[in-house]
Amino acid sequence: MTESAPVRRDEAPAPDDVTVADGAGELASAYVHIPFCHRVCPYCDFAVVEGRLDVTSRYVSALV
Repeated sequence: MTESAPVRRDEAPAPDDVTVADGAGELASAYVHIPFCHRVCPYCDFAVVEGRLDVTSRYVSALV
């Protein structure tokens, strides 16, 4: 499997219930990083924690 950086997909349908703070009617997006990895990918410059998969579910539950 080759590794590559995440790519934005413009063809994805926009949800109908997007709320924009400034009211300009423009769509907004957010990236939520889950920092638990088996290993660090060569393209990734985000903070990651290797080998701590035991706390992943608690972290994700706290986000939701």
